Amino acid sequence: MKKYNNSTLDEWKLPHPVYNFEVADADNDGQEDIWVGVIKTTRFDTTMRKRLFLFKIIEGKIRPLWLGSRMSKPLVDFSPAYTFDSLSNTKKCIIRTIEREESGNFLVGNYKWKKFGVEFIKYEIRETDSISAYKLLEK
Repeated sequence: MKKYNNSTLDEWKLPHPVYNFEVADADNDGQEDIWVGVIKTTRFDTTMRKRLFLFKIIEGKIRPLWLGSRMSKPLVDFSPAYTFDSLSNTKKCIIRTIEREESGNFLVGNYKWKKFGVEFIKYEIRETDSISAYKLLEK
């Protein structure tokens, strides 16, 4: 914990390389969350891969929301995206990913927060090139 301008600043040290950092409301609770892409192994996957970590800020402290071990395919990149929920008449945040297909091509997938992790929604596109995938990621 550090002091900064008479206020408390919490920090979470990550001993892993970071390849992406975003701030968006992953769990749609009205508060922004911290999205961090790290490169690391896990207990069940000993290959160095890109992973997605989600953190909450609770009473000024950074706490893990989800320390993802994997998506449906190997993760390349991610970004928050937004959909409109016509039932509640609200904008909802989703997790949009670029993942690598077994063929070496790419897919763009959508996931949503569900209680204690992420749930697959749908693929936007499959078996595409990286340029097309990144165009969809940036929408």
